[in-house]
Amino acid sequence: FQDIGSYDLPAFIDYILHVTKNEKLFYIGHSLGTISFFILNSEKPEYNKKIRLMVGLGPVAYFGNTISPVIHFLATYQNEIQAFVDRYQFYEVLPHSPLLATIAQTFCNDNSPFQNICASVFYGAAGYSNQLNKTMIPVIASNCPAGSSLKHWQHAAQIYVSGNVSKYNYGEEENLRKYGQPNPPEYNLTQITAPVAFYYGANDIFCVQE
Repeated sequence: FQDIGSYDLPAFIDYILHVTKNEKLFYIGHSLGTISFFILNSEKPEYNKKIRLMVGLGPVAYFGNTISPVIHFLATYQNEIQAFVDRYQFYEVLPHSPLLATIAQTFCNDNSPFQNICASVFYGAAGYSNQLNKTMIPVIASNCPAGSSLKHWQHAAQIYVSGNVSKYNYGEEENLRKYGQPNPPEYNLTQITAPVAFYYGANDIFCVQE
């Protein structure tokens, strides 16, 4: 999400405004898509004036109160995971799998005795909701997960451990080369002046109410 906020979002915004001839746009971000927005507008505050409204769905930044087992696992085993990445050049997590879609269609449909087990997977990943439409589980599983960068999640774990919304920590030597200092610099979130509206679920384990 660091590179998305630094490079992709400003390119998207500039292109959209150029094509539509508008001066401002609405930005809608979900989960880690919100922190990319925070990064953009703290690094390049001139983009604040290009945002009519930022809508954050399940917004995240510090991760300090998260009860996500994924973040806790990555935070606990940061060194071991990095060693694995360095050795096997493993960069993608949870890629899209047609096999998963087939399994979901077989075991998660309305006629399956295993449907509640399928629902439990969703609850464990994102939090419990009695509004989950279980009939849609096979459809959801045919599209999600769709692949993600391991570095993306490692960065989230680093923020969780440090308690600071900082740039990615490459280690002291690489930090000096990239940032000119041994520790990754923090993002100055006070630079964000665009209007924002946050929406979150009561049981979201990533974006908890606290």
